[in-house]
Amino acid sequence: MLSILSVIGIGSSFYVSEHVFDVFIQDQTTRPIELYLFRNEGTFDLATGVSIDDNTFTAEAGHSITAGDIVCFQDSIFIMQTTVLNVNVNEITIDSPFDYAFKQGAGCAYGTPNIAVDGSLTPQIFAVSPARLNKGVDWDITRMIVAITDDDPMDDGKFGGIPALTNGITVRVTDSFHYNLFNVKRNADFRLTAYDVSYLDATLGPDGLYSIGVRKSFGGQDKYGVVLRLKSETKDKFQLIVRDDLSALNEMYVKIQGHFVDY
Repeated sequence: MLSILSVIGIGSSFYVSEHVFDVFIQDQTTRPIELYLFRNEGTFDLATGVSIDDNTFTAEAGHSITAGDIVCFQDSIFIMQTTVLNVNVNEITIDSPFDYAFKQGAGCAYGTPNIAVDGSLTPQIFAVSPARLNKGVDWDITRMIVAITDDDPMDDGKFGGIPALTNGITVRVTDSFHYNLFNVKRNADFRLTAYDVSYLDATLGPDGLYSIGVRKSFGGQDKYGVVLRLKSETKDKFQLIVRDDLSALNEMYVKIQGHFVDY
């Protein structure tokens, strides 16, 4: 319910009246997005176009795609990420059927989504961006999800199940300039920036592994109060930078969630 006060002046007198309206909150109907951050290890072109519901594609020769990689297809206003199951030279099998008929020559990127890498000597950047979509295609990022598994027990003093980091992972957005959102060196830092943190014991986790899950929300007046808008025109990126050795972790994955602004 929305209440509006109006003030009307007549001569030297003022009258105040209150108007009450029913207000209904409706969710947006633009397309949602849910995408892995991944380390871009190369690009390729489709040798032939694909059809909706295909679960294989042919890449132009010269790629280095391997099983377990994320491949990211972008064309016009459409984007799709999927995981590679098998590579037979240039014939690639993926785990999800195509939901758009990407054309021959459509530009695509690939790389690992597993953030459990060594960034102690050379920083490793995991990212996602609408840069290859049409000009004017924008995303609003509303949430970031983190999942870490490890052989060792976890607590707030560690990062996952390994000792606290020296430099920490840095999450940032780049557009016409760079701005850092937060830095995490230990699990307690996740709690400080996201609050929504949960641990699973090895008896409950996958294959007897310990795990931690984190949900960082941006939109909403009780959170950041703003969404993070990424624009294709300025090649904006959502990035996570690794500057420590995380390779002792079993796995670490990060997804971002949000929606297209106008499509």
